[in-house]
Amino acid sequence: MRQLVPQARASVPYGRLPEVRRQSRTYLTVLAPAVLTVALGLWGIRRRGSLWQDEAVTYDMAHRTLPDLWATLGVADAVHGGYYLLMHGVFRLWDGGLVALRLPSVLAMACAAAGVAALGRRLAGPRAGLAAGVVFALLPAVQRYAQEGRSYALVTALVVAETWVLLRACAARRRLWWAGYAGLAVLSGLLHEFALPALAAHGVALLAARRPGAILAAWATAACLAVATVTPLVLLSLRQSRQVAWIDVSLGGDVLGFALIGAVGAACAAVSRRTKGSRALGRVAKVPPPEGVPPAGRRLARPLAAPGESPRTTSTRASARHAESTLPHARTTSRGGTPMTTPGPPSGRTTGLSQHALVTLALPLLLLPPASLLLASAVKPLYVDRYVLYAQAGLALLVGAALDTLWRSVRARGVVALVSAVAVLVAVGPVGTRLRAPQSRTDDVVAVSRAVRETAMPGDGVLFVPASRRVWAFGHEPASYGAFDLALAESRQRSHTLYGTELPAAALPDRILLVPRVVVVRDPTRVRHEAHARETAKEVTLRDHFTRCAGRAVGSARIDVYERGDHC
Repeated sequence: MRQLVPQARASVPYGRLPEVRRQSRTYLTVLAPAVLTVALGLWGIRRRGSLWQDEAVTYDMAHRTLPDLWATLGVADAVHGGYYLLMHGVFRLWDGGLVALRLPSVLAMACAAAGVAALGRRLAGPRAGLAAGVVFALLPAVQRYAQEGRSYALVTALVVAETWVLLRACAARRRLWWAGYAGLAVLSGLLHEFALPALAAHGVALLAARRPGAILAAWATAACLAVATVTPLVLLSLRQSRQVAWIDVSLGGDVLGFALIGAVGAACAAVSRRTKGSRALGRVAKVPPPEGVPPAGRRLARPLAAPGESPRTTSTRASARHAESTLPHARTTSRGGTPMTTPGPPSGRTTGLSQHALVTLALPLLLLPPASLLLASAVKPLYVDRYVLYAQAGLALLVGAALDTLWRSVRARGVVALVSAVAVLVAVGPVGTRLRAPQSRTDDVVAVSRAVRETAMPGDGVLFVPASRRVWAFGHEPASYGAFDLALAESRQRSHTLYGTELPAAALPDRILLVPRVVVVRDPTRVRHEAHARETAKEVTLRDHFTRCAGRAVGSARIDVYERGDHC
């Protein structure tokens, strides 16, 4: 009779247990911030049914036919053309209203949070990566734009992915990674051309890390390819620059705000650069290359032994070279034949990576993109913080590295834990609640259009001052409640414009005088930026022939009722 032998249980070989545990920690480090971002993004995603004016433009453009959309982009908003095309596809698949409008931003910001965590882990270790990812998810700007139907969250995700691919390209030194880097740079630039300054930040990081000339040449080639591809869009946007005439860079708000964030980033960089005692020493020879490095990278990091050199010495030199292959690299020297890394990661075993590497990459990413727009604003105001939202990734990396450094000190752990807990409660509590309220945005299209409907009576005329404030009537045009849009000559769909076209200034007085009662929807902050003969004609006619009888404010909108004659 054949002897039955029980089959042995499948088990993980003892030597692979550390690798399995490392992979589990990697997934936790990357997925936890992404899950947190999704949870925060879905919380109050409808924002009580409110709609910001720029989101209303997205909704309108995404629901136009492709020929109409393409024709409109030739006249206005070409900078957002790629995003509108993407959202057109989203609404074709699922017209889910406000949720469909904002869900792509939530998912994109979750990917960005995972990418920030992956960057922090690769550069400074798992704890720094996890801290950076969580900090990124909790930042007020990230929470805000994760719930807006605009392109900024997607651009942030692409820039973070572009940065991560840059690290892989420098480590593996394969053309495929550089092609991926260039492709991501092109995609981010097509979604918003102000993503291009991220390339300059990467270049500064490479120079600061003293990377070899071959890597600098590969980066320059990829960057030039991306810039050349996006240049036609930039040239078209320059012809439409009147759309950003409303931008007004203020010393008290914009410049000081940037200086404050820069100071926080610099302080975190100074903290994270601290080294204490023997933790600055690294046993590079006893540690395999960090996980995530492709086989080609390992082969590049395993040179042939020099004459008279033992295989063990070769392994030591290979590991040290691998430590230098990641951008930005930790400087390695040798004293008495013992490799040294400055500084090592928090644990006893070092991977050759360091907080210095993270600072070298994160600080330019935080400072250079907004600084470039602020400098350009000396010629033409262009700086708006959301245009370079991806700089928040640099801030999160620096804060995460600083928290990791402080956590190593047993005496400081209690303070770090307390401050972190308070910061989380504030970010999720009062700050998070306010960001999800309709009042968190400068205006609410739904609230303004409702107020106009409640104020206007059938037969009334409606004037929008300036003309761009017609965005407040999207979906609820005056004709839908029996009123007349007095200045409108051609609808936005027929004219292939964002807000429609208006009558010439000379024809406006006669049109306004056709009705005895006019409801004026005015944005005082925009009037001075969009001064035009038509706006002057509206105001002069109202002043000379009408009397203001009532008014109310709804956010940044002012709704006034004018009646013909000198009495109400």
